[in-house]
Amino acid sequence: MNTLGTFFGKLLKREEEPKQEPLTPNGVLPEGEYYTVLWGIADSYGGMTTVSLERTSAFARQDNRRVTILTFAHEQDPVERTKRLRSQGFLDERVRIRNVWHDMRTWPDEMLRRMTGTLHVDESATEDILDAPRSKRERRNIEATRSDSAGKVLQRDVYSSRGKIVLTDRLDMKVRGEAGGRRLTLFGSDGGVIAQWGSATDMYMAWMDVVLGGKRSYVNVDSAFAANLFHRYRRKNVVVTNVMHSSHVRQNPTVEGELVKGKLPMLKNLGAYDAMITLTQKQRADLIDLGFPAASMRRISNPTEDLAGDPEKQRDPHFGASLARLVPAKRVDHTIRAFAQAGREVPGLRLDIYGEGPESETLAELIHGLDASASIQLKGHDQKAKQVYLDASFSLVSSLYEGQGLVTMESMSAGCIPIVYDVDYGPAEIITHGVDGFLVPSGDVEELAETIVKVATMSPQELTVMRRAARERAKDFFEPNIVREWGRVLGELEFGEVSGASFTARALSARFVEAGSDAAEADLELKVKLEATEKGESIELPELQDLSLSWTLRGTSLYRRVPARLKDDTVIVTIPGGTFADLPKGYVDFNVVFRTGRRLYQPRIAVGEAELPVQFGRMRVYSTAHGNLSLQTQAVEPKSSESAEPTEATDSGASAPGA
Repeated sequence: MNTLGTFFGKLLKREEEPKQEPLTPNGVLPEGEYYTVLWGIADSYGGMTTVSLERTSAFARQDNRRVTILTFAHEQDPVERTKRLRSQGFLDERVRIRNVWHDMRTWPDEMLRRMTGTLHVDESATEDILDAPRSKRERRNIEATRSDSAGKVLQRDVYSSRGKIVLTDRLDMKVRGEAGGRRLTLFGSDGGVIAQWGSATDMYMAWMDVVLGGKRSYVNVDSAFAANLFHRYRRKNVVVTNVMHSSHVRQNPTVEGELVKGKLPMLKNLGAYDAMITLTQKQRADLIDLGFPAASMRRISNPTEDLAGDPEKQRDPHFGASLARLVPAKRVDHTIRAFAQAGREVPGLRLDIYGEGPESETLAELIHGLDASASIQLKGHDQKAKQVYLDASFSLVSSLYEGQGLVTMESMSAGCIPIVYDVDYGPAEIITHGVDGFLVPSGDVEELAETIVKVATMSPQELTVMRRAARERAKDFFEPNIVREWGRVLGELEFGEVSGASFTARALSARFVEAGSDAAEADLELKVKLEATEKGESIELPELQDLSLSWTLRGTSLYRRVPARLKDDTVIVTIPGGTFADLPKGYVDFNVVFRTGRRLYQPRIAVGEAELPVQFGRMRVYSTAHGNLSLQTQAVEPKSSESAEPTEATDSGASAPGA
């Protein structure tokens, strides 16, 4: 029976994956296999996925090589999605999509058995399997679930394309019926347990090991969510990079200087990847200013499609276009208000806005309220929307922030003059104001309106000169240049063994040193003993790169790194006075951070021999209930009768990494 199942599994795989002829790469990229990681590809996707598909296809085109996109979302048929995206022109024929769940459902036992578990196999997991339809036909590709009384899923069983149980994912391993603790169990076609994992990420990485097959491989992670998970994927045959697609600065923070919460795990693990790619020099510089290591970051622009616009073509100078998701961060209402205002000075102005989103109805009401329905049209979603740039005279972008500004580059490649808010990040590194486009102070609707009037009333000769300049600038971002830059950067990254060492950090001393003549501020000096072991044996400290101390304001996304130095086995760091001066009442946790052997380490600092607590003003360095080093920032207002001393009830230190 197993032999028959394996035969049909192989037959199914042959039908889905026709034999591919070998290709001879052009040598633009280093030798190896190439993979892009996305969490999933939705039916309607945004800018990050668009850029990822374009860059992946550019790798395939420019280097004549096959590239694979790895996805992890449930209920995505990679074969159907590959065919559809190719037919729509969004995916090169040399690119294919794979999905972890699809592979596990269709793989024969011999492939499933290559997935290595991380838990000792518990055969009793077969008793966890939920009831399912009796007929195999009815069980094909289904998922059976078990939930608690509130509807929270506690277990999910996944069935194969042949109607057999392939995986059970329990999320109530601590106490059955209550969320907590996880175990994923992989089954063979005979119903026996093949492997088990304590987290989905461990299972995903086991699948990736099988897909990559031990070959020399380059993996680029585009999804921020995936990047938060796969920083632990370190293999001697794999170089892993990730791309920062948008701003890292949180808008409307609860504490000044917070980072974007959804990017915090990725940023805390900056250095775990072989390189993080920023799209602009300014974002890279800003991250360096926050203490992140320059050596772990490279700047590579997104590629933009050459829309082959004709700068000599006569266009209606009054016709503008805007492509944006209709969400608050894009501030399309600014575009509408400015355009309506400009229209009162320049009769005949018209604007087409392409995009969809939750603000669609609100923006339609705004257009109506401004009596601008005759000149401003909401066109909705259109897969070929960028083609409007070939006819429009100018484009408008009024975002609150950008990762780089893909639509700006596309507009310029079409000879369409961009009018863009000067925000972080991208516009100022793309546009030379008054030469190939216009930069407007962020949020200045009046200035935006005046710039629209200016462009709409320029002479044909002036417009042609700017269109030529815009086209010329856009060439810098066309895919041949960008893929060559990727090839250069990837060629600098090294394969090799990954460190298997473990490290502990113990505080030797902590003291405040008054900063100069300002008695109101004091530097915090920490000395921390670092010890290394491997396979349970003490070893000498290896060479450490990018040594620093990180601090996090607990319960927030405020995170920074401070450079440190090593003397023998002691880490010495001085945190400048004033660093914590403006923080609200709370707790700051510390870690030593460094790279060695292609791996990032972040040991929590145990109190060790340091004499604590020590205090200066409202800052107090103390030992948590778990014996780790932390700092308390006390309230500015006079103390109430309630004690401000940290106790186990108020401060367990449990939220600190490694506590």
